[in-house]
Amino acid sequence: MDFPALNPDRNPIESMLGKALRSARSRSATVNKVKKFFYLAEVSVGLTWVKAHASDPGNELVDQQAKLATAEGEKLEIPTPYSCVKFKIEKNLMNDWKETWNDYDFESGRRIRDFVPKVNRKFLVFSKYLIFFLSGHGPFPYYLNRFKKLISSYCPGGSIGNVDHYVCRCQYTKDFHLKEPIAAHRQA
Repeated sequence: MDFPALNPDRNPIESMLGKALRSARSRSATVNKVKKFFYLAEVSVGLTWVKAHASDPGNELVDQQAKLATAEGEKLEIPTPYSCVKFKIEKNLMNDWKETWNDYDFESGRRIRDFVPKVNRKFLVFSKYLIFFLSGHGPFPYYLNRFKKLISSYCPGGSIGNVDHYVCRCQYTKDFHLKEPIAAHRQA
């Protein structure tokens, strides 16, 4: 369908409307609805720009209806796009996390701070084993003994059975050992 050529010199809104109506693929439901109405109305409806509202009965009626709609009309709520809501929620969560991270200064958090010095989205951890390692909490004798789940906090090899022992030094997990970072390389 060929939409009427609007004169952009007369009115910038008219120019934008003309571009929107002539665009091949519009994402706007409103623009697509207007296009459909134009198509169904064929030649009986057109767009023109009128310089003044004076003495044009159609324009006077439209003006009156517009004023009535602004004074007594229904509230029009345009939903916020999902991407915008997602972005705002993520931003607020990151700010809250950063605040909590910076305000938290207890001994139990020092181990994690050695490996993760500041809040960063890349450090969101989804592996329970990595969480065990970073936090020191998990199925280790040292941790389980604190809650009276085991009688002893020692590994069967005789050393204290904490995370670092099993990951770096234990004779029973030798095939899976990581190199223990020296104190100078750890974040402080």
